[in-house]
Amino acid sequence: MIRVFLVAEDLRDAVRAVVPEDVILAVLQASEPAGRITMPEPEPGWNVTAAIAREQEADQVRAALEGSAYHGTPVVAVAHNRPDDLARDLMALLLRDMRAAEADAGEARAAAAVLRRENMTLNSRFRAVESFLYALGNPEFSQALSWQGGAASVQMAPGSSLSQALPLNAVGIAAVDLWFAEVLGPALSDLEVALVDAAGVRSLLHPLVPDVETGWLRFALSEPLAGQGRDCRLELRWSGERALRLGLGLPVPDRRFAATTEGRALSETLALRVWKSLPGVRLPAPAPILPTGRLVEVGSAELVLPARLPAPALLAQPNNVQDHVSSEFWHNENAIIVHPSRQGAVCAIVRDIEVGRVSHVSALVNVGHARAPALNFCIGIAPQGAVDEDGLWQRRMGAWLTGLPAHGWGEVHAFAPEPIEGRMDLLLATALATDGPNDMSWGLFRGFRIGQAEPGA
Repeated sequence: MIRVFLVAEDLRDAVRAVVPEDVILAVLQASEPAGRITMPEPEPGWNVTAAIAREQEADQVRAALEGSAYHGTPVVAVAHNRPDDLARDLMALLLRDMRAAEADAGEARAAAAVLRRENMTLNSRFRAVESFLYALGNPEFSQALSWQGGAASVQMAPGSSLSQALPLNAVGIAAVDLWFAEVLGPALSDLEVALVDAAGVRSLLHPLVPDVETGWLRFALSEPLAGQGRDCRLELRWSGERALRLGLGLPVPDRRFAATTEGRALSETLALRVWKSLPGVRLPAPAPILPTGRLVEVGSAELVLPARLPAPALLAQPNNVQDHVSSEFWHNENAIIVHPSRQGAVCAIVRDIEVGRVSHVSALVNVGHARAPALNFCIGIAPQGAVDEDGLWQRRMGAWLTGLPAHGWGEVHAFAPEPIEGRMDLLLATALATDGPNDMSWGLFRGFRIGQAEPGA
């Protein structure tokens, strides 16, 4: 808005000496016959504050203003014997306009505050309705993120920390599962796990089963995170006496979500599962991997990659097999492939593995080709030579993992009724999940977590 004064021509210099430089002075022209005042043409953006004229010409100017586009504009009459009054009157006009502008700005701010408050109230009510509808039609808790473990791991030295950014809204997070390749035991109390939101607020998570042996371990909050939507990250601090090994997921293309330890970014994410729940819902501990819920006594565990094992061999295949089946060690992938048949499951065997007292074995499995059909996986363990003697490999297998899609990752388990001492054979089986061609059915076994029983268990 452009501030303008309408000024008689003979007062222009006097007014210019008083008003700011950015104020426009539009000249009132006096023309014949005497007493007629000509108004300047208004321009877009003009805000006329007042008209300034000699005292004897004030009435003529007021009359001219009434019949023009400047109707209602106040007139400042300048007395010839009181020239100092001009500055006072002009400053009074400017001060009046300034106060009016401040009042308008205050009203605008008050209106904006009211709108903001109403908007926040509306959002809060909307979230309450949304939460109510969600509670009616959805499960009490659900898995919001799953980064399955790969064959890689990271070692945390005593006193070190690790950070993992999560591509999730923090609201509703109730628990996080982490994958451990080793047995933690009492040292679990030396691991601090916390969620840190965008404001830097830390929320500690506590293990639900402190005496868990190995594998997936759940850390839960006392209550699901609430409040406004915000980013978050997972922070781990290890204060144990020895190094701690954590399972990693797959390499991630977005470096913002790679795990970071001591300022060094890794190529992979942490292997983790994030759970969200409704307010007031506390997640249970992870389901036991044994169908019976029987506790397996484990003294130690070790993650063994396929390169450290003997070469696999085919053990069993369908009698009427008509397509390609195979099993071999792939050096470049550091994985064992078991290629199933359309006619049924195929089992491979890794013989003569030297062990202590094995109680169970878990395997990280992966469908290795993008165009592969969904596959089923299973593993088993047996004393060395037992399967070759009786041929009953099926009775020594664990539960099947079914329907793993292309490029999917998962975990399968096998348990021994009694600990196997000395040497064992490892059984690896795959099958098609659907009736279709077995092209590109790359069933890969990428790592094995071998659990050793306590002496005398």
